[in-house]
Amino acid sequence: DFSSKLISQKTSCDTEKKQQIDFAKESSRICRRE
Repeated sequence: DFSSKLISQKTSCDTEKKQQIDFAKESSRICRRE
């Protein structure tokens, strides 16, 4: 149970990082368009 909690925490952290990267890509695309 403890290890599964650690895994889910790491997964949510990785997902958060990916979302930040996607957001950065999206915002830079918007900046270039304008």
